[in-house]
Amino acid sequence: MTANHLYQYMGEWGLYQRRLFALMALPLILKGFETMLAVIAFHVPAHRCQVPGLHNDTYIIQNEHHRQLVNLTVPKDEHTEHGYAECSVFTHWNTTQGSSNENGTSSNNTVGVDEDSVSCQSWVYDLTELDSSFITQFHLVCERKSFRSHLNMAFLLGNLIGSALSGLLCDLVGRKTVFYFANILTLVIGIAGAFPPTPEVFLFYRGLIGAAGSAIYMSGFVLVVEFVGPKYRTAAGSLTTIIWLVGPFLLAGLSYVVRHWQHVQLISAVPLLLCLGHWWLLPESPRWLLLKKGAKPTLEVVRKVAKVNKISLPPSWKSALEKSSETREAEVKSSHIVRQLVQHPKLLIRTIIIFFSWLVVSMTYYGLSLNVGNLNGSLRENFLISCVMELAGYLLAWFLLERLGRKRSHCCFMLVAGLACLATIFTVAFGGKELEWATTALAMVGKLGISASFTSIYLISAELFPTVMRNFGMGCSSAIGRVGSVASPYVADLALLVEGRFSRAVPLVVFGGLGVLAGLSSLFLPETLHRKLPDTMEDAVNFKENESDSKGNESEMKTTHIGDTSELASRLEESPSSHL
Repeated sequence: MTANHLYQYMGEWGLYQRRLFALMALPLILKGFETMLAVIAFHVPAHRCQVPGLHNDTYIIQNEHHRQLVNLTVPKDEHTEHGYAECSVFTHWNTTQGSSNENGTSSNNTVGVDEDSVSCQSWVYDLTELDSSFITQFHLVCERKSFRSHLNMAFLLGNLIGSALSGLLCDLVGRKTVFYFANILTLVIGIAGAFPPTPEVFLFYRGLIGAAGSAIYMSGFVLVVEFVGPKYRTAAGSLTTIIWLVGPFLLAGLSYVVRHWQHVQLISAVPLLLCLGHWWLLPESPRWLLLKKGAKPTLEVVRKVAKVNKISLPPSWKSALEKSSETREAEVKSSHIVRQLVQHPKLLIRTIIIFFSWLVVSMTYYGLSLNVGNLNGSLRENFLISCVMELAGYLLAWFLLERLGRKRSHCCFMLVAGLACLATIFTVAFGGKELEWATTALAMVGKLGISASFTSIYLISAELFPTVMRNFGMGCSSAIGRVGSVASPYVADLALLVEGRFSRAVPLVVFGGLGVLAGLSSLFLPETLHRKLPDTMEDAVNFKENESDSKGNESEMKTTHIGDTSELASRLEESPSSHL
């Protein structure tokens, strides 16, 4: 008996598995909350230089006298929302209103102003959306505005590192241990992150939270899926997706009532106090126990699960389990895989296309998510609409992938995302402020398309890589995707770094151009819908699009999510003990 036979004793989807999902829900929701927290906490509101010496200065003009003071001290700039320069003040100015200059004329507006200007050191902000953000607290604007990109990069780089380390640790010390201590780390750093002494310290915090959050998702998903039978694995992965997405929806709703970034940061961490008891409530994965610890600890878990699920265990179940041994599937070393890829140009081209799609999809997804704050309109409403479009993208992909096919669906999703983003250049060039709503709408259509693309690229990758290199191929794909996500904050913030009327469209044009290229290139991939999955390199080379899989093997590869769901599902299916 192998680990795959455990489900005949535990049940594939019973009350115990549903309880396990309930226990996992809060950490997964907070993982999604923390991932999108940057949209709110790092919001850059409209701002201008503070009038020197006017300590009670506000962004909103209070009266005519206030307007005259601002006119005297802050240069005009037609490219900003308020018409004033964001980063400079006049070097010399006269605050005596109604005085006469040397020509005897009144000095009500700009009399006494020296046209030379210098960078200012203090600012006032538009507090319409939030009372404070991390950006406004530490004045990370003007010369320091690129620091926001560094903060997002640190979090996504932490995701990359956390994905690699958590996969190794899950195999080494167990899924439960990694999940529990990643929650503890997120709790501690999350609370500390609400009170950072300097931006540089918070940058370090963001990297740690990114790594811990990635470990929570990966270990939690593995633990859940290893308790669920193959028949329900697709449903389990899809349910995990929906649970994760609750986090961004919750953040969007709370942004209407929580107006301080520190409170939002605390909300992302403090609820994890409820998870401190998980050590005694969560079981360890029976598959991992059977492979690593032997039959004795596995017997205890199986007995408990069977009791809750009301399954009667046969008299011989203990002896069968004690005699069981898991036969590990032979794995090909990475160096051998690379050598074989080079020897088969067809496989090499497919792999390059898949890697490029992962890079573009991940970069565009995170870029569009982080770019919400740069779009015209209400930050909160834009973010909520973005969440709705993401959910719609997942549902659309679920519907079309089984009907239109894998590669055609993926191509359509990428073209929708790419062309929608590219179209923003026309709304900016010919519409100006009158069509800013159209720019925002096109960005949201792009979010729908790229969310659906994330689903399809997971599925295509898992089905095209042969069994002997599926772990390696999915691991490399995920890593390349993470590289794209690390670059996405800098592309998204091109809207802040580039001046002029086209600034808002620049990141969308970059995402759009790459999206169209990735979508068209995917047409060179073979179709995998209802096709027998390749096991060996030879199978992959001779992959036949008209050879259906009567056993429906492909259905076991459908599990999808933006955070490595299909990768994990395929690995569990093909090699349960392999490094994630």
